[in-house]
Amino acid sequence: MDSYSLQTQNQNRNTFGPPAQLYLPPKNHKKTARIVILCVVAALLAIILGGWYTHVHSAAYKIEKGFLNLLREAGEMRNPLAEKIGADQIRRMLVEEGVHLDTRMNVTTDTFLGQVTLGVDTDYEVDRREKEMAASTRLSVMNYELANMELYGDEENLCFSIPELYLENVYIKNENVIDQYNRSLWSELFGKAEGDDFSIELFPDPWLFGDEEGAGKAFLKEYADEIAECRRHMTMEKAGQNLYRVSFDELYFNELVRQFLYDYVDYSKVGREDAMGILSYFDVVSGADEISFILEINGANRIESIRVEEPLSLCGGRIRVDGDIYFLGEKRSIEKMQGMLTVKSERQEERKETEIIWQATQSLELDDYQMETDIKCGITENGETQNVRLGCELECDGRKNSFDGKFTAKDVEDDFEVVCQASGGFSHIKKGESFDMEIDELTLSAEDEELWLVRGDIGLAPLKRRVRQNVKAKTAFFELSEREWDKIFEKVYRDYENLLGAMYW
Repeated sequence: MDSYSLQTQNQNRNTFGPPAQLYLPPKNHKKTARIVILCVVAALLAIILGGWYTHVHSAAYKIEKGFLNLLREAGEMRNPLAEKIGADQIRRMLVEEGVHLDTRMNVTTDTFLGQVTLGVDTDYEVDRREKEMAASTRLSVMNYELANMELYGDEENLCFSIPELYLENVYIKNENVIDQYNRSLWSELFGKAEGDDFSIELFPDPWLFGDEEGAGKAFLKEYADEIAECRRHMTMEKAGQNLYRVSFDELYFNELVRQFLYDYVDYSKVGREDAMGILSYFDVVSGADEISFILEINGANRIESIRVEEPLSLCGGRIRVDGDIYFLGEKRSIEKMQGMLTVKSERQEERKETEIIWQATQSLELDDYQMETDIKCGITENGETQNVRLGCELECDGRKNSFDGKFTAKDVEDDFEVVCQASGGFSHIKKGESFDMEIDELTLSAEDEELWLVRGDIGLAPLKRRVRQNVKAKTAFFELSEREWDKIFEKVYRDYENLLGAMYW
């Protein structure tokens, strides 16, 4: 071996110190940190997006958004003419404060004497806070004053005077009207009245119409406690594709229904006996299942239908309620709605079934609002069925402040129809306070025969002073004796003898 080559190899070795290492580039700690941060952010975004996706597809979210959309659509479909006159504020003024009404009407009808036009002018005031009301009415025929009537009422009495009939400062007590009648001369002549006694409610508490935001808001406020209990014990869950179930505990739902019936009995005379009958055997703790509703909600969070999953069982199964409602509008779901309601009840030996099928359409273009409803109602009681059909058409022009309306009621079996049509407009509008309404034409017809034609004006304004007591409570109407009535009839006959003779001879 060449000595030169050995010497060269030995020179390249480092015989004194650590062995030489290969070159490595320095580590980039910033890049590693970025990767870790990005991974954490991605994980957080995945969790947030996953939670958001789960939330927006949850039953509670879909149901809440669905009802919020319905409320928004209802706000968009408000009648422009009602908005212009401030109908909500005026309604509240009517039921909470008081108003002054001034009406001038001409009523035309056919009689056996020919066509007669009766003028009816009324000045009416009501003070809801002080619970007083007064009215003055003047009747005239062809500008000839026929009669005047003064009326005054408070919480105790209803007083009236009709000078032409020699009845002045006469009153009827508001309490126990039937009892007053049964102890009077009239019951001896025409027989005693039967049934539950009642009182004249001149100033009922119409809380349902007192809220400026409408009856729906008023209902929620009036029964806030009962509704809160229902919501606290309700459940919401998915029930299928685009289907969601809302279930209520029957105990709290029944309590809400029972409280509503109690208030209805106190407030309304219509259907009062039926409501009291339901309350007489209302069973809060019944053995029925939970009360549940099925909502169909599409991907745009629009409610397409609401239906009762199983017939609601109330009063221990004595009353069963079933129904549904469909929202079929295109631009707004509430532009077209259809529904059905069935109520079956058993009371002692009586069985009653009521079925209501209805449809409502409405549209709003600029300031032109149109609404049309069609209701079919079938009532079966003890094997006998009665079918009634109701219809309503309304058109309001917010630019011209005019309206046209038509209401029909038809007995299907007897083919008997009653039609009421009205047209007119508003002027001198002070929103939420006052207006003048001109009735161009209001007709009442039966079987295509016109019964009444009404034209006139109605002025509404706030009450600016206390109601004037124009009649005193001096003579009790039901306590007038036979001798007193004979004197009254003699005077009336003496004054109107010629007119009565012309009518009957």
